[in-house]
Amino acid sequence: MSTLGWMGSLACLWSAFAWYRWRRDVVPQRRGRARERGRKAAGHLPQFEPARRRLVLICLWAAAVYAAVSIESPSGRIRVAWILAILPPVLWGVLAGLARRSLRRGHNATALRLNGILLWLAPDSASLLCQRGGILFAAGRLDEAAAALRKALAQGRREAAQVPAMESLGRVLTAQGRHEEAGRAITAAIKLMSRRSRLHSAMAETFLWPREAGEPRPAELEEALALTNCALDYEGKSTGRSGPNCFAELWADQAWAFALLGRRDPALQAVRRALDAIDDTGRPQAAGVYWRLGMALRSAAQDEAAAKYFKKACAADPEGLFGTLASKALDQAG
Repeated sequence: MSTLGWMGSLACLWSAFAWYRWRRDVVPQRRGRARERGRKAAGHLPQFEPARRRLVLICLWAAAVYAAVSIESPSGRIRVAWILAILPPVLWGVLAGLARRSLRRGHNATALRLNGILLWLAPDSASLLCQRGGILFAAGRLDEAAAALRKALAQGRREAAQVPAMESLGRVLTAQGRHEEAGRAITAAIKLMSRRSRLHSAMAETFLWPREAGEPRPAELEEALALTNCALDYEGKSTGRSGPNCFAELWADQAWAFALLGRRDPALQAVRRALDAIDDTGRPQAAGVYWRLGMALRSAAQDEAAAKYFKKACAADPEGLFGTLASKALDQAG
């Protein structure tokens, strides 16, 4: 088999899998938008860019089919058929896994590049846009993260599949200081999936995060504490796989709520539980836990201990969102 034939076969793999993703993600979205013809949907990707990409992939597919058909040996045709069947999902899974691994290690630029490659093949994929929003959030690029997550929600997929994007958008809006909008987004997600622990934690953080309009009211802090208790209860009963540092984040949020309510001893106990559950290998998530612990201890008038955890957050993810927030907290403390 010639070199051109092998190259054509590999191109065929990518184009076939991209066509499958397009059929899975774009066609349902088009059906959902059929009722809205006559107006432009804001926030969507440019109309002609995906079309050009699909045209290129179709041309590569045609070249690969031609190269495969031209193989004279039956055994060669069988080998090409196996490659066509196996390689696209394998390569897709490898790229997606590398993107998740890069994000876990705090290599946001690498994660964005890998996510961009996947989005080139499936530009309307809601799951990839949601992943991109999460990467941008970890990198502290909040405006871009919000735009990517809104695009993911605009794809018209079933409501339950939109819950992760709603949760991530709520967290982004909270970090931007838009607490009321964040609360609406997370409340909508809770209505769809009420037993998801991280949704209750995200809702609690809309009350806990610093805000320009002053301190939260005691009733809001009591609600935040109830939400963290609910999140810990659901996470403890969950039979699914928890995300990295999930329990540590929940305990840190509870410590923060106790501290803001002036309950020092329960706050310090929750801090110890968060430290027992933390996993330092997930650098952005660990930085988030350390920053929350620092905020809890600062609210409990434990300034030296708070500075210690702010420094740990800076060391875990110096260029990310929580490392930047921790650095600002240290500057404010002098």
